[in-house]
Amino acid sequence: MSRPAGMRAAALLLFLVAAGTASAATLRLDAGAAWRSLNDAKIRQTYGTAVSVPFGFDLVFRSGWEAGLHFEWSPTRAGTLGLSDSAARFHLLGLEAAVGREFRLGLFGLYVRAGAGLYHYKQTVTYAYVQDYKVDRFAPAAVIAAGVRGYPWRFLYVSADAKYVVLSVKPYGVAVDLGGWRLGGSLGFVFK
Repeated sequence: MSRPAGMRAAALLLFLVAAGTASAATLRLDAGAAWRSLNDAKIRQTYGTAVSVPFGFDLVFRSGWEAGLHFEWSPTRAGTLGLSDSAARFHLLGLEAAVGREFRLGLFGLYVRAGAGLYHYKQTVTYAYVQDYKVDRFAPAAVIAAGVRGYPWRFLYVSADAKYVVLSVKPYGVAVDLGGWRLGGSLGFVFK
């Protein structure tokens, strides 16, 4: 089984296990905005940092454990590459399956989460004599996050978190570190 197929199978298994125990769980949906960096200095210099849009859902169990699927979309970034300053575009999209634990302290909850993801990365460079020199691939990643949630009402929460993604790719045999930090916040709804 290939890595992307294995990641999809693991995400589906996590979802089915969580859905099977959903009767004893609360559903939580959230969406937000975040600042996302990339570790590779050349990629960061070319495209800079960007805003990303995280959204997803969790099943929260009475014990405080949670399991969920989260998506992260980053808009296409433009830059220039090479001695001729060729036009370049870069896009990153991720799907993550994670488990975590929230520790409630009254109206606040501290949480940690760890999981695995599948990221799609695409870079297109337009050289003077070659149109659309493209890298368009999927790669597995590891994810760890921690944050705080505030619950002003039982059905609504706001959160702030820090997430680190471990994502190393080798599009042409040369390792590129597309991992990095994501710092963000979100607004969420709780369905009991």
